[in-house]
Amino acid sequence: MFTEFEASSTTYDESESGTFFEPAFFVRLVTDNIEVEGQFGTASLLQKEQDVLLNYRPFLVSIGLQFNLTPIQ
Repeated sequence: MFTEFEASSTTYDESESGTFFEPAFFVRLVTDNIEVEGQFGTASLLQKEQDVLLNYRPFLVSIGLQFNLTPIQ
């Protein structure tokens, strides 16, 4: 339970918390000096949406890039 919850400029005394199912797929590609990684996932509420006042994003895409400026010996 949340107390003093505010959504869309409206304050609620109490609100049910949300329980989510969030499967994700993670990929990492590595070479000597470069790493590329990505995460792709989804979020689904496990209860009726009208019971929860939380805003959430149903899809997740994340990409990262890392450079190593000193060669690995």
